[in-house]
Amino acid sequence: MNNVNNMPGAHMDCHPGVTYEGVTLEERTNCDGSKYWYAKQAIGSLFGYEVEGECSGIGRTKEQALERLAEDKRKLQESMWA
Repeated sequence: MNNVNNMPGAHMDCHPGVTYEGVTLEERTNCDGSKYWYAKQAIGSLFGYEVEGECSGIGRTKEQALERLAEDKRKLQESMWA
């Protein structure tokens, strides 16, 4: 597992009402032997209340996994204000 807070695309975004912990990125193996990347970021709090949970994304490359993580975070943000 790698902490990727300094990687391009892993910067701290502005997410009103939500705080996040650091991004973790790891290479995983499917049962057929193929590899993929899993990116996750723990949610620290929602509107000042500590919560347990995370946003995540998977992809064939590190960059794709980070993009999908960012998409998951956007979906959470949109759902909070809908």
